[in-house]
Amino acid sequence: MTDGARDSIVLKSAVARDQAQCKMNARKTSQGQKTEDVASVKALASQAVTALAARRAERQSDMSRNSLQDLIDAVLAPDPGAVNRVIARMQRSGISNEEIMGTLIPDAARRRGEGWLDETLGVAEGTIGSARLQRGLHGLTAKPDVDPGAPMVLVIVPEDEHHTLGALVMAEQLRRAGVSVTLCIGEQSQVAVEKVATGRYRAILISVAALEKLSAVRQLVDDLRRASTKKVPIVVGGAIGHIGSEVTGSTGADYAENDPYRALRLCGLTVSATGDIETVA
Repeated sequence: MTDGARDSIVLKSAVARDQAQCKMNARKTSQGQKTEDVASVKALASQAVTALAARRAERQSDMSRNSLQDLIDAVLAPDPGAVNRVIARMQRSGISNEEIMGTLIPDAARRRGEGWLDETLGVAEGTIGSARLQRGLHGLTAKPDVDPGAPMVLVIVPEDEHHTLGALVMAEQLRRAGVSVTLCIGEQSQVAVEKVATGRYRAILISVAALEKLSAVRQLVDDLRRASTKKVPIVVGGAIGHIGSEVTGSTGADYAENDPYRALRLCGLTVSATGDIETVA
């Protein structure tokens, strides 16, 4: 083979290698570009989803605020069916029963209570408003199936305590979380004592609205402790629950807490991510 022929073969081989490398680089560049394009599309999609969720949350917040005002107006409207119609309209607009029951009705009750305190509402108006909200709450509650082995909790509203709506809301929230709830509302103390003596409760929750009731609650707590065959944690909540150590000191209760789920945790129970009740380790 001549040197010229040999050089020609080497040149052709080098050119072939260069062409193959170029094709490979082109493929890599194309793949890299595709990867960058995919990442860019994903980033844009994520931004769009985030913006859409933010707008949806803003609309939902505006809807809830407007619905709350509608509910407050309906509480004292001349038409006794106004509250139920407002609640039905909320449901049609996409507001969940949980939000209506756990947020909007309690907020409307709180506003009603503020009106009674600053004397813009009379006692009769307050009583009517409370009754209407309770009827509205009743329409939202469907007794859930509770596991026979679910922890039992006793919810007490003491005798002569007229603020019962908060306790009813709490009881429904606990039932939806899988707790077996026994209500004792406005009964004589002996009724609650007998329930504790014969039941196997994991917690006792007492709802109190007025400071002047604390001395009576102290006697009730003492009676409940004597009736129980084992130490059952007692939590005092309601309108005075935020006072904390003053409430526990005055009543002898173990804890003062308004949030039902935090109250459960204080008593050794917690709500899992699936909504089931678990024992706190």
